[in-house]
Amino acid sequence: MKIRDAKLVALILGGETAHFNTLVERYKDAVFGVALSMMKNRDDALDIAQESFIRAYQKLDQISNPDRFGGWLMRITRNLCLNRLKRSKNYEQLSPSQALYELLTYGAEATYLNPISCPILLYSSN
Repeated sequence: MKIRDAKLVALILGGETAHFNTLVERYKDAVFGVALSMMKNRDDALDIAQESFIRAYQKLDQISNPDRFGGWLMRITRNLCLNRLKRSKNYEQLSPSQALYELLTYGAEATYLNPISCPILLYSSN
């Protein structure tokens, strides 16, 4: 019988940390898939996947809805990818008109919106 994510989170937070392995096994392929689709590089995706689980474990007590562990973990993974891509030298800033074109053509899934400076898009020059 499959134990629900919320129950596993409760057990882990209660000290039974070995149950985190169940969550890793449950979500490792999805986390790697998200990381690979964003990073386009197997080694980077593996690094991000590992870091995602480390972050999730470290911040497990901060999850607001343990039943949504999978979505929370995917958000951690996406944020780690975006942070790495933002720092990457393989990405360059687009002009506002290029950014709008990229957004309308490829959608937000294929781009990164930088809300800090102004809404600009970054894209890979690979």
